[in-house]
Amino acid sequence: MSINRSKLWLALGLPLLFASMAWGQELPDNEWVPGVRDFQAFAPASSTTSPYGSGPKRSRGWFFTIEDLAWSTSAPERTTIGDANFTPLVSYDGQGYFQQQNSLDTAFIQPSLRQGERLQLGYVGEDGKGWMVGTFVVHSQTSTAANSNAGVSFFSPNIPGVPGTETEGFIDNYTNSASITGNQPIVLDTDVNHNNVFGGDGRGIIQNIGGVPTLVGIVPAPVDWGDLIQLPIYFQQVVTKYSSNIWGIEVMRTWWLSKSRRADHGYWDVMAGVRYIRFRDQFYFSGQNYTNTGITLNATTPVVTVTGPIQEVGGLLGNTFFNQNAANYLVGPQVGLRWTKQRGRLGFNAEGRFAGAANFQTIQQTGQINDLQNNHSLNTTMVRVPIENNLVNTAHAAATGALPALLYDTPFLQSTAVHHTQHSTQFSPIGELRLNMTYQIFRNVQATVGWTGLVMGGIARSSSTVSYTLPDMGILNSGNRQVLFVQGLNFGININR
Repeated sequence: MSINRSKLWLALGLPLLFASMAWGQELPDNEWVPGVRDFQAFAPASSTTSPYGSGPKRSRGWFFTIEDLAWSTSAPERTTIGDANFTPLVSYDGQGYFQQQNSLDTAFIQPSLRQGERLQLGYVGEDGKGWMVGTFVVHSQTSTAANSNAGVSFFSPNIPGVPGTETEGFIDNYTNSASITGNQPIVLDTDVNHNNVFGGDGRGIIQNIGGVPTLVGIVPAPVDWGDLIQLPIYFQQVVTKYSSNIWGIEVMRTWWLSKSRRADHGYWDVMAGVRYIRFRDQFYFSGQNYTNTGITLNATTPVVTVTGPIQEVGGLLGNTFFNQNAANYLVGPQVGLRWTKQRGRLGFNAEGRFAGAANFQTIQQTGQINDLQNNHSLNTTMVRVPIENNLVNTAHAAATGALPALLYDTPFLQSTAVHHTQHSTQFSPIGELRLNMTYQIFRNVQATVGWTGLVMGGIARSSSTVSYTLPDMGILNSGNRQVLFVQGLNFGININR
């Protein structure tokens, strides 16, 4: 349920209603609005303060508070973007191996002050007993990062029935053998283990031509899985974005503990009721594929034709993106204590609250792995990857027929839609502290400024619950019991508080 900001400000009409009932004059009590007998919104503050500084009498009847907020939300725990526990040895050519890298993490998520509102409406009877309804909202806080040539590890388990994983592939080299292709380059899986079987393309027929062993033909043969290599995963550009927002409401019964004491000695109030808080955040990832202009692949023959300069090289997972949303719905009983002291026009109050809440969590994940619709002319099972983290930027002319040996055949890699939902329930303790200074402007109007700190446990954070696992990712069971701290300044107006 989204909160319309304008609805909060509609509550501004309440003090105007009070002002219309008492414009510096006393109004008789009546049946439909009890407790307004002594309400004098714009009566001089001197009429409520003692020349000896003892402060005003306690207000009874209806009260209202409206405050503007400048609050920040703590960042989630710093997490690797990628599977931190899966950094296999990978290779481009089946000879030189290095560890798959995770280049990024969530350090880009930083707390920042965001605007919000807090409203309170309540009533205190002659016996010091009353009730109060309060609500607050902090609008979306957003952090964004963009990185290039980034490595992201995705755990790729073995595929049942075949000796390979989705991130393994054959190196596709080429030959200019006239006997096979009529002087056109042909792409063949590289014979990594040197047994004369070219991956899934068949067994080679080698003849000695002019003293040089030359491939002159290919005959069918069982797939040589020994030619598979683990390929690295890199993206030309990675965009990550994080956002969060929070809203809450409480309904409290209140009791005065010190009805007859003077304001300069301080008053104590006890509160008990129920509280509801909704905290939601979202983590977005987009890894863009390398472009591959300059190559045309005929998947039927298969013949590769160079149509222009080879400008860049492709990434193993094509264009991959996902959204991770975590929603926390906290509800539970709450108790609180309030202390107020005023001397002359200046006052101070402190409030503490504690709630033991049940947190009903919903985590959703949607996206697409290896979205190849923008992969231009490359076949869905053919990808091209960078060399040692750097883009290949050489100009291979069409006339020479020269092709870089960077084309790969990935027989198990598929374009996969992502959609997961996970529900869980956690215990979430909630603690809140409010410290405020007040200044008596009129008899029933105070200006207030202060600080609020709100801490919650057992919170799910979206960026910490991503499972980087192929083929369709997933949601981790960890990362949903973090501590959330929301704090900042508040300033506003108290009416008859």
